[in-house]
Amino acid sequence: MKRLITIALSGSVLLLSLTSCGFLQKEGQKWKMYVAVTGNNLQGVREVLRQEPDLDLGKLGYSESTPFRIKDERALAIAFSGSDDRVIQELLEKGNVEIEQEKEEDWFYLTEAVCNRSLSVTEALIKRGSSANMGEEPALEEFLAFVHPGVADAKRRAQCLLAAGAEVSDKLMHAVLNNEWRYWYAPPMLEWLTSQKISSGESSALEAAIRGEDQILRKSVQEGSVPEKDKKDVTLFAAAFCNVKTLETMRKEGYSFHIRDDYGMTPLHIAALCNSKEAVEFFLKQGLNPEKKAMESGYQAVTYAAIGGKQENLNLLMQGRERLPKWTWSAACSFGSRESVQCLLAEGYQPTEWDCYSAYTDCTESVFQELLKRDIPYDVKNQGDGVLEEASEAHVERLLAEGAKPTVTTLERAIEWRNDALIRQIVKELKTQKVNLNTKGCSALENAIAIGDLKSVRYLVKQGVAINAMIADVDCDYTPMHVAAQSPSVDILKFLIENGGDIQIKDGDGKTPYDYAKEMRLKDNMELLKP
Repeated sequence: MKRLITIALSGSVLLLSLTSCGFLQKEGQKWKMYVAVTGNNLQGVREVLRQEPDLDLGKLGYSESTPFRIKDERALAIAFSGSDDRVIQELLEKGNVEIEQEKEEDWFYLTEAVCNRSLSVTEALIKRGSSANMGEEPALEEFLAFVHPGVADAKRRAQCLLAAGAEVSDKLMHAVLNNEWRYWYAPPMLEWLTSQKISSGESSALEAAIRGEDQILRKSVQEGSVPEKDKKDVTLFAAAFCNVKTLETMRKEGYSFHIRDDYGMTPLHIAALCNSKEAVEFFLKQGLNPEKKAMESGYQAVTYAAIGGKQENLNLLMQGRERLPKWTWSAACSFGSRESVQCLLAEGYQPTEWDCYSAYTDCTESVFQELLKRDIPYDVKNQGDGVLEEASEAHVERLLAEGAKPTVTTLERAIEWRNDALIRQIVKELKTQKVNLNTKGCSALENAIAIGDLKSVRYLVKQGVAINAMIADVDCDYTPMHVAAQSPSVDILKFLIENGGDIQIKDGDGKTPYDYAKEMRLKDNMELLKP
């Protein structure tokens, strides 16, 4: 009996030992995943999913503040907070992540994706089964209230949600009417809803103002049939789209033009952006101050005329002025179109070096094309940084095709974008410029290691970038080996060691890569780096 008990106890001990081993392994993988998603390390994420494909990523045991919760342990949520689109897509495609959220949450993955991420992440969530109608204000409604002229693929994002079954109702019109750029977005939304035979939910008077249907609106105003709750919005949209005869009728019927919308725009601002010279003249005669700024943007009426590409309005509002208000050029480039650039140049505006820099680094696609067409210089700098150091990925590609000269910083950005073709193009150009990648390329290698881009790490090392070169830092100099040691990818660390990485090399404080791995509690890395 005693012997049987002993055997039983031994078996229990063995079972406990095996279970604990598996538990500890999983917990170690959860920590590694946490390090990977907070550090935007794609290779680290891949290695965890490869080793533990069924790992529960809904509760890592370590939390971060995310757009969804103050303390969030979900890998996907943390990735939305600290990683790029590619990491999020990897989790969606291969990870054991839960995409449905509690209804009590105010913000949802799909909403965050369509508003603040990209079309590709939006599509990945939908493919995984994310509902387009989650929450009191679903993703499409939030997007329509948020979208601005700088979102180049706005139409495609909205279409993606509609294809996924987003509910179509009068709430969409309500969302657009809450948008800062509603004077541009409301007319096409109203027409689309009408084509779908769906009511906008708005009064006929407000619809007439949005459509610029002067006769219908004048009749409603004269008959006193405009709902009291709509009078302000009717006035504001009439300022955008109706003629002076309608505006005069509204004045005679007691409508006040000394009002502001929710973003602090007056009827003069709105007319300058959307309407005719005659409408602008009308509001000036009503005593609206052209110097007054919209509260949200800080723009004067003349700046809105430039954004809207309204040449006659711009000319009128420039009378008596010696110069354009500050930021007019940059605002026109950020939110306007090619007509915005055309009318400013026709007015005689000469962009400064700063204007050229700000235009190329923050502009709509239409403006970008016009800048190139007009030979606006792009070889300009701001505090030492060139245009390629700040422009968008698509615009960097175009500028390089135009002949812009990249720097190592441009290479670093290409790595951050995980753009293989662009990385190779820039390296080729840097070599043409006789740039010594052996040492100057270390910061680019550091970036590739940090974001877990194994392919780029291999490529840069092959191109001669030094693995053991010291990277200068204000606090403490270090090497790519130290970066790899504290990063969650074992594969990258192995590759560097196999290609001459020194595991004994010390940073400016005398710490070895092993010390870095130990501080990050990355046991696999510690095993590789044991002295």
